[in-house]
Amino acid sequence: MWKELIKVTSDVVDYGVEIERLNRESIQNRAEIDSLKQSFIQTNIEFGSRSFNVEWFGGKGDGEKISTEAVQQIIDFLGEKGGTVFFPYGIYLLGSITCRNDIRFECAPGTVIKFINNTNGFKVDNCSNITFSDFIFDGSLQTTGTRYMIKGSNASKVMIKRLRLSNGSYGIWLENITDGVILDCEGYGFRDWPFYIQGCNGFKYLRNKSFNNQYDGLKMGGLDLPNPKITIKNTEVAGNECYGNVRDGFDIAANNIENLIIHDNNFHDNLLQGIDCKVVYQSDYMRNIHIYANSCSVNHNQQINVQCDIVASAAERIVVGSNTLYCASSNDPNSAGIRMYGMADNCRVHDNHISDAYNGVRISDSSNVTVENNIIRSGKFGIREDLVYLTQAANNVYQGNNVVVSDNCFYKNDPRILNTIVRSNRFTVTGTGYRVYVIGAESTSNCYNNDGGYSNSMPSGRATKGDVFFNTDVTNENCLGWIAMSTSPTAEYDIFGKIGTAKTKTAQIDFPAISPGATSAITYSSLACNPGDMVTAVPLAAVPAGLVWNVWIISANRIELRLTNTTGNSIDPAPVNWRFDVLK
Repeated sequence: MWKELIKVTSDVVDYGVEIERLNRESIQNRAEIDSLKQSFIQTNIEFGSRSFNVEWFGGKGDGEKISTEAVQQIIDFLGEKGGTVFFPYGIYLLGSITCRNDIRFECAPGTVIKFINNTNGFKVDNCSNITFSDFIFDGSLQTTGTRYMIKGSNASKVMIKRLRLSNGSYGIWLENITDGVILDCEGYGFRDWPFYIQGCNGFKYLRNKSFNNQYDGLKMGGLDLPNPKITIKNTEVAGNECYGNVRDGFDIAANNIENLIIHDNNFHDNLLQGIDCKVVYQSDYMRNIHIYANSCSVNHNQQINVQCDIVASAAERIVVGSNTLYCASSNDPNSAGIRMYGMADNCRVHDNHISDAYNGVRISDSSNVTVENNIIRSGKFGIREDLVYLTQAANNVYQGNNVVVSDNCFYKNDPRILNTIVRSNRFTVTGTGYRVYVIGAESTSNCYNNDGGYSNSMPSGRATKGDVFFNTDVTNENCLGWIAMSTSPTAEYDIFGKIGTAKTKTAQIDFPAISPGATSAITYSSLACNPGDMVTAVPLAAVPAGLVWNVWIISANRIELRLTNTTGNSIDPAPVNWRFDVLK
């Protein structure tokens, strides 16, 4: 049996050699070639191999011969059962190829596909289970028209991995794709987009690199079409690097977006946004969007922009967290670390590190947004809340942020934004701005417990009523810090945490012997106090080891000092002077 199998395998190889020989000879041998080719294919299939070499069908990797027909013949021969189209090492010229289901395109390392002018590349319309691996795609010959290297609509389970694409109009253009992946690919030098996905469900952009393109590095989106609406859902964008593109690093613009995660990407030095995520045109919803752990730097507009068209009926559960954002353009009014437009419910911006932005975080036309625990440094406005298109917004919360900027740490200039809460933030101004600047503060904002930093004397200058400064001298018993009593360029401050009308008395207390585990109490009534005051007791000499004391006010002008013996032996303490302090 093994001898027969070896003979058959040898026959298959011999057929391939014979086809290559006949292909080199006169066209008069065409009938013989076709007959031998059919026999070879049949033998190959019968013995379990569905992988066919492009050169067996007359293709050439010499950079001169057009191999379109050879590739198409293999696809047609494979038929509905599918198989592998293999390209030996070389440079192949291809025109338009129509794919079928269950086809894998593979090649020897370093193999180049050059797409000829006035033609497109691989068309995968309505195909399923298509794989492209390890090619170098060159579109430098596609100098006219809107051309593509791989394009398809209504396809599913398309895997594109380890491709290097350059030049041309479009690299990969897929519409209404289901369960597709572009993985470990590189795209650069395109007139339009190297990677363009229009509408998808279950698509992944993973670990790709895209640079020096005339549009976005990675693109998901659709045209301005109200029907059918372009929907993007159940999608992941992770581990990509995009830089030097004339527009955004990653741009997503659709009618509806749902269940999208964007994480661990590096988008830098693009002309517009680092990440631009928006629903536009005739949008219905944007929900369950999570943008986290990305690095965006030196993009010349927003580092992260999340925008919901104001006609959208829902923009909910949008989270932007734990990103590192460096703007390097704190004097450009269009610059922002994070900008969110039109957010509605349960949206959150948290734990981001933002530096050198004109606006650190800008929340526009949004309600029910929480901005918390962000670090914002070296910009003009730290956090900005405004209206651009809408006439009202409400219920935004800003808390726990640490902001150091030259102008206003928190800025709201529209009283139509209602019920704003600004609390427990650390605000430091390096220029002439306010820590909190709001219009309509009394009726539309609640600002409290914000920390203005430390000072070694009563501060002066701009403040908002309620700003708190802590005393640099933490041992100062008479002043924990200062609080602003008014909102003014020359704000008034008052001391907080001072002892005020403190009462102090010293008295000798002589406790009797205290049994093991027992407590002895003595009442002292020579100190003015009331329930609710703070009282402390300090012994002015050593107390025997094993005795624990506490003190409290039991009624007006009466305190009780207790000693508890925590040892196993009786203790008879000597008389000791005690100091009692009551803080009003």
